[in-house]
Amino acid sequence: MAERESRGAASVWRFTTESVRGALDVGYDADELLAELSEVGQIPQPLEYLVRDVARRHGEVTVTTVACIVQASDPALLAEIAAHRRLSRLGLRLLAPTVLVSSTPAERTLAALRENGYAPVPIADTGEITIRRSKSAGSDAQNGKLILLPGGQVAELDSQLHHGAYALAEPPPDPHEHARRLLESQEGAEQNGRTWAIIGRNATRLPTAQQSLLGFVVDRGVRAGITLTDGLTATISHGELRGGTLDAWCEEAGDYLEFPLAEIVEVRGAY
Repeated sequence: MAERESRGAASVWRFTTESVRGALDVGYDADELLAELSEVGQIPQPLEYLVRDVARRHGEVTVTTVACIVQASDPALLAEIAAHRRLSRLGLRLLAPTVLVSSTPAERTLAALRENGYAPVPIADTGEITIRRSKSAGSDAQNGKLILLPGGQVAELDSQLHHGAYALAEPPPDPHEHARRLLESQEGAEQNGRTWAIIGRNATRLPTAQQSLLGFVVDRGVRAGITLTDGLTATISHGELRGGTLDAWCEEAGDYLEFPLAEIVEVRGAY
């Protein structure tokens, strides 16, 4: 609990913040340290203050070893998962309202959550949501990498790129699908009124002007940029409404994707 400063017939020892903390790190507490020191002699008041002060701050930061982390934006969902009896073997513990820690490796935690009706996705250390395909026997599939896109769609990343920036392998647009949507966008005032009603009822995160712009994506096929609640962005056009979901052409994915209206937080012009 003290550091030797000099050696000889009369050694000198000095108590420092680091030396007291070292004693606390191996299991002592302040009372034990002071009790042992009092057996040697009277404790100077500055030394008692030092021990008490270091002990007060000891443990302000904690470090925990976990096998993986489970996150969700809905605290109620995580509380439900933590209390699920069939998932108790995972050793789940709430670290924060939106963070669970598991004592079971990520692959086994994912499998257990899926077996019990949940729909988790793996996240890489970079924060990217990724899905890796397993190689099937007799197929020509390579060890490609998939990335989750809005609406639950998955786009393929170029498997030939190993160290550089990944590029989406975009399929060519379908001209027949584009033509069909262009024709259907000319249905007139009755269709327009239905569009505004559905968007106004479901896209409640958007101001009126942005709801109108989203309506033009549906009724006139215009291009617009959107942002979702999870931060994903997309450039869309030629949209259709299906209940509370916008089915629109996504330029980044090179395909038609589904975007829940309730999860769109911004719409902006794309010129």
